[in-house]
Amino acid sequence: MLGDAPDGRVLLYVCPECEDIECGAIAAKVSRRGDLVTWRNPGVPEEDEAANEFAEHTVTFSARQFLRELAGR
Repeated sequence: MLGDAPDGRVLLYVCPECEDIECGAIAAKVSRRGDLVTWRNPGVPEEDEAANEFAEHTVTFSARQFLRELAGR
């Protein structure tokens, strides 16, 4: 999945006050296989991979459960 961050990752969080990724943003490479969603290499958009302490991290979770949590159910 190609994202909207300049480095091609998907923006997961952007500063709620100014919506400027320079102010504060978190992005990740996002993929989905069935109900499983995977976020890889989370971090600041365009951050040097060597400086990103989470560059090698992967988070996998259920899309259905995630949507239930967002809906507050």
